[in-house]
Amino acid sequence: MLQGLTVYFSSDTLSVAQSLRLPNTHNTKPNRGGLCHVLDLADQHYTLADFEALLPMSDGQRRKPEKPYITPQTVHTVHPGRPLNPTLIEVVIHRLCREYGGYRKENGYVAALCPCGHTHDAPGKHFNFDPTHGIGICFGRHGRILLKDLCTILGIQPTDYGGLFESERKDT
Repeated sequence: MLQGLTVYFSSDTLSVAQSLRLPNTHNTKPNRGGLCHVLDLADQHYTLADFEALLPMSDGQRRKPEKPYITPQTVHTVHPGRPLNPTLIEVVIHRLCREYGGYRKENGYVAALCPCGHTHDAPGKHFNFDPTHGIGICFGRHGRILLKDLCTILGIQPTDYGGLFESERKDT
């Protein structure tokens, strides 16, 4: 989850020890130690489930990426009353195929290089895109990537293609 937060917020890595440091305690590392204190305290509360989408997938899911999944965090993307914009999905697929060595698999997924980057990557080795649900799945450290976030990573502006959902498209 800490790795997922690092990627999501484009922040420095955070270890378990750092995340558990309490205010007014001392970091005892030589040359870097000091008194720990709170820099900002927002009046917001979160549950562990709020961060579920940042968790890495289990080994079982890694072996069978073709299995669809729906979590509370992805329900807004997989909404039967609001189907995803097929034009935008095709633009994402085209970009993955053109710039990330992508190809369509028999199960409907698109295997590609992870757009977030891996040192030893090959198409489909670390990343698949599920066009039905609009979710990228990185089997490395990036986890699930929602369509809106994948568009940002790929440099695609959803509004240029009618928005994320089909109902947002303005047919003339």
